[in-house]
Amino acid sequence: MPVLLPALLASTAITTIGQSISSAISTKAMGEAQKATFETNARMAKLQAEDAIKRGDKAAALHAQKVKKLIGAQRAAYAGQGVDISIGSPLDIQEETAELGALDVLTIRNNAYREAWGYRAQALDYTTQGKFASLEAKARARNTLLTGGLNTLNLGVQAAYAFGGSSGGSGGSSGSGGRGDISSVPSIYSPDLSYEGFGYGGGF
Repeated sequence: MPVLLPALLASTAITTIGQSISSAISTKAMGEAQKATFETNARMAKLQAEDAIKRGDKAAALHAQKVKKLIGAQRAAYAGQGVDISIGSPLDIQEETAELGALDVLTIRNNAYREAWGYRAQALDYTTQGKFASLEAKARARNTLLTGGLNTLNLGVQAAYAFGGSSGGSGGSSGSGGRGDISSVPSIYSPDLSYEGFGYGGGF
């Protein structure tokens, strides 16, 4: 059993690091997929903003044409009655119609730009969410690799310790307190380990 312990620990270490790498790759891929989705939504929102502007400009132009036709009809009606359209009430009515028409055109365009602004704000929000999704996924992937690496190192230390105990104690007993006993195998997380060789004399 002591001879098999190092191999078991080494196998577990390999499996652990493999799972960590696989999980990190998967996490990063999911983050990139989310980012791509947000970027697609952002592009769609930008297209909707452009469409809103185009529709607003078209609607404003059509309304301006209607106003011009209305003023033309007013002039024709006054002229048909023999009224001078360049003075007095006929002129006032034409000017008022033109002013109201210009105000309507401005309102149409303003509404279009408001709608476009909403879509552009939405596009910016999508872009920001995509960036954060990617950054968060990368951070989780790094943490997964770090945790997996520490666990693998811990298992490696235990495997080396167990291997030394099994080879050193093959001719004798591996009972309690022996180096081949799993209960006596140290951990890198243990405060009992000394790191004097690295310029650090205490535990974590």
